[in-house]
Amino acid sequence: MKTLTRQVPKDPVCGMRVSAAEDAPTLVYEGSSFWFCSKDCREAFRKSPSRFTKGKSWIVRLLERIADVNEKEFGGKPPRCCGGHGNKRTS
Repeated sequence: MKTLTRQVPKDPVCGMRVSAAEDAPTLVYEGSSFWFCSKDCREAFRKSPSRFTKGKSWIVRLLERIADVNEKEFGGKPPRCCGGHGNKRTS
């Protein structure tokens, strides 16, 4: 006898497991329904759905987002707290 299990949707932007409740942010793209943890993730998906549906794992997408923020905030260099920008430790 086959057991049916209910799958919990995963936010395609951040990879978080989300509730498929009626009030959850959702979006239909190319005939498929997607659920999101927040309106921000839904908006990121809406702006560039192909970025989140082309087979990359959620961790790869997360690392890409971190790299994008690093580039915008620190010019691709490590922040000062990590020894960047000439802030050298002396011992």
